[in-house]
Amino acid sequence: MGLRRRGVFVVLLLSLLGSYVNVPIATFPAERIVSGQEVTFFGMCYVIPLLEAWPKTVLAVNIGGAVIPTLPSLYLLAKTGKYGRALLLSRQSAPSLAYISGWLGTLIGADLLNL
Repeated sequence: MGLRRRGVFVVLLLSLLGSYVNVPIATFPAERIVSGQEVTFFGMCYVIPLLEAWPKTVLAVNIGGAVIPTLPSLYLLAKTGKYGRALLLSRQSAPSLAYISGWLGTLIGADLLNL
């Protein structure tokens, strides 16, 4: 990938230790939920279970799962100096491309687009 063994070990260790740290970004207030009623959906009757309190939602960024792996991805992208089509066609930067696309693709596709 272009990193030394010690650098890879440090990134993995920081990612593991940072996975216990969440930084809150936004808090969404509790929403009112209608419960204890019957809902008809495609001809089937469903009963909404009783819900006493709906807690607030906290949007947070995980340091070990989002921030730390993003930094090596940006470093490798800047180090290769190839953007767009040149990055895809380069055999020398295939390991870097695998890490960058694997990490950023998962972050964007599974986390950011899920919001």
